[in-house]
Amino acid sequence: MQTERAKQNSQLADKTLTTLETHGLLIAMSHSSHESKSNYHAKSLHDNPEAHKTTIQARRLIELEAQVRLQQEMLKTIQSESQISSKRFSVSSISTVTAELKGSISTIRHDCESLRRKFSLKIETARAAISDKFVEFLSRESYSKLNRPFQADHVSFQPTVLPLVRDCKRCILESHRTLLVRVSESIKAVCEAYSHRLVTLESQLRTEITLRRKLHNQLIEIRGGIRVFVRVRPLLQDEISRGTKSCVADLADESCLVLESLSGERRQFNLDKVFGTACGNSDLFHELSQLLVSSLDGYNVSILAYGATNSGKTYTMNSIYERIGFELFDAQRQRAFWKYTLSLSVCEVYMDSVVDLINLKNMNVDIRMNVDNGCLHVPGLAKIFLESPADVQRALEEASKHRAVSSTNCNEQSSRSHLITCIYLDIVTPNGRNIESRIHLVDLAGSERLAKSGATGQTAKEAFAINKSLSALADVIHARFNKSTHVPYRNSVLTSVLNESLGGESKTLTIVQISPAQVCPISPCNS
Repeated sequence: MQTERAKQNSQLADKTLTTLETHGLLIAMSHSSHESKSNYHAKSLHDNPEAHKTTIQARRLIELEAQVRLQQEMLKTIQSESQISSKRFSVSSISTVTAELKGSISTIRHDCESLRRKFSLKIETARAAISDKFVEFLSRESYSKLNRPFQADHVSFQPTVLPLVRDCKRCILESHRTLLVRVSESIKAVCEAYSHRLVTLESQLRTEITLRRKLHNQLIEIRGGIRVFVRVRPLLQDEISRGTKSCVADLADESCLVLESLSGERRQFNLDKVFGTACGNSDLFHELSQLLVSSLDGYNVSILAYGATNSGKTYTMNSIYERIGFELFDAQRQRAFWKYTLSLSVCEVYMDSVVDLINLKNMNVDIRMNVDNGCLHVPGLAKIFLESPADVQRALEEASKHRAVSSTNCNEQSSRSHLITCIYLDIVTPNGRNIESRIHLVDLAGSERLAKSGATGQTAKEAFAINKSLSALADVIHARFNKSTHVPYRNSVLTSVLNESLGGESKTLTIVQISPAQVCPISPCNS
């Protein structure tokens, strides 16, 4: 900005100088003209001195007037140019000048602050150095003053002081050792007390866990080792449009179901729990979640969905599949003293043969006797280790794609096999004991009559195998319910596969699905 101002001032000076030179030239020309005129009249004025003097004064007066007019014109020119330059300078450069001034002020302030800090640091350093030197000087002076009286008798002073110093040092060390011993003993006593308390609490916890497991098992046994739930699905939209009447006559009691046949005959069924059309999947899962606690305690559990075709068995089991993974993993996190390893297998019983739906190429699916517990099982099934609840749903979705289905008069997508999902729990109890439990989730094929379903050919053979296996399953459950000495597990491939989860101290839940549509070829009363 200062450079631009200097340039403008130099330009103004050049213009002024040019103007002055021009006017000087005019003065010179005027002077020369007057000189010529004076020469012309010189002879006439030579003889008259007064006239000559008057003429000279007049000439000077004229020259002065001319110079005055010239200076006035120059002044006007300079003033106009100065006004124009000042206006240009004020309009175009005032913001730039202001910014430069602000920047210069901030720079000066910053430099002043830096200098102040540097000088403050130097002053503090100098003060500290002076203080240290002064303290050192005072120390030396004090030591020299104190030491002067003893310099003469140094030999006699040393034997007196050194034993005292040694005694003080020994006392300090002994006190330190004693203090360390006491602190160590106190810490050791506290640790032993807490260790003993911890062992006692762990023992009490193991006792409480064992007692809780025992009481929960007794509670389940009191409710019944074999329980039957009934779930009534609502009428479908096409059934409502056809004016279909529900065969469910009464659902007022949660443990009683009244069905009415087409002829008007009523039948009453007393059950463990009845779920009407208003009940959702969460209500059903809440009731059966106690069985999952038993499986986590080490007991085998089987949950079976039974009913006529098109009654909603697969829908109910899919809702259980979605929730059981989350329930098991949540319970596993809550049981800090238990250790679980979960795995899963999926198979189907089709035409009295076992098919592995995890590995379709697996041919080693023979039913064998378990030498440990004497139960029948299928050890060759492929297993998937479960690390999250999503693994359960993912495996079941993939396995369901390969399940055998067919179309009948009752259902366009009728399942022609029994789908068996087994979740294996390898458990380490708080007492360090290794136990195993199994959860069998069975989506049974729908019971049907050939005359009503219209099945023929291969579909008829499938229906015959389905009804036969369902009859064998009913015989096993009836024998267990009556506590018979002989349970016919070997009468069917289905009951042989479910032997581990149907025998011994296992817990069994059968969910009977009811279709309320009376126009269905299979009457709910007959189911």
